[in-house]
Amino acid sequence: MSIEMKRKIGLVGIVAISLAFSFVKGLAAEQTKEQLTKPAGIEESVKEKDLKVIKEFVEEKTRNLTKKAYDCLSEGDVDQYRKIYEEIISNLKTFVEKYPDNFYVSYAKEYIKTAQEEKDKWNDKSLNEIQNIFCDSNLKQLGLALHMYAQDYNNKFPDDLKELLVKRYIDTPRIFWCSADTDPRPTDITNSIPNTVNSSQISYTYYLYPGYSTDKVSAAGIPSNKIVIMEDNTTNYHNGWKHRLCLDGHVEFEKTKE
Repeated sequence: MSIEMKRKIGLVGIVAISLAFSFVKGLAAEQTKEQLTKPAGIEESVKEKDLKVIKEFVEEKTRNLTKKAYDCLSEGDVDQYRKIYEEIISNLKTFVEKYPDNFYVSYAKEYIKTAQEEKDKWNDKSLNEIQNIFCDSNLKQLGLALHMYAQDYNNKFPDDLKELLVKRYIDTPRIFWCSADTDPRPTDITNSIPNTVNSSQISYTYYLYPGYSTDKVSAAGIPSNKIVIMEDNTTNYHNGWKHRLCLDGHVEFEKTKE
């Protein structure tokens, strides 16, 4: 997997969702401006009506759909991802045609171009490539969360991965799940049994024993890039290959045997 591909997937959620959120940011700025300049008792201005229209298209027909599209891509459902972006593009075109004098039309036109690029850029990516990229991303996020936890708890890692979700070091159960896993994506984490539905180890086995700390690693003198702390539960996810998260935060992708 190329560095360029990893870079793209690392940014896809940020880029896609931030595009929609920038719409909201502009909306908030305009609303603040109106509140400061509007004389008491004045009737609703044309710009205020414009803002209401924009809010409808942003919140109901753009932002929420963008988040839904990203969830589909993380599950490897490229077809549904592209269908949602087609809907977003259609909504934006309707906005441009229906409200040609709205002061956000020029931005909407640019967003249409970007949404089209977002829809098309996964055409040449195989399902296995997309699953690999998201699996790599999941483990890196878990690695970062583990180190943030350790910094807050005297250099000790959690005894149970569930703690990362309970204490908000990660914000979604999806991170524990690889889209190549045949088990359904967890909507909640109810256990920590490896390869079990709704488990914090549904797709990735956690190897750190209770009380494990960065202090013990330093004392042992073992390089952190040689210590595997999590990996795919099975080689079946990626055709005989496994993703492995090392203590220093990097992820390896290696051909291996069960």
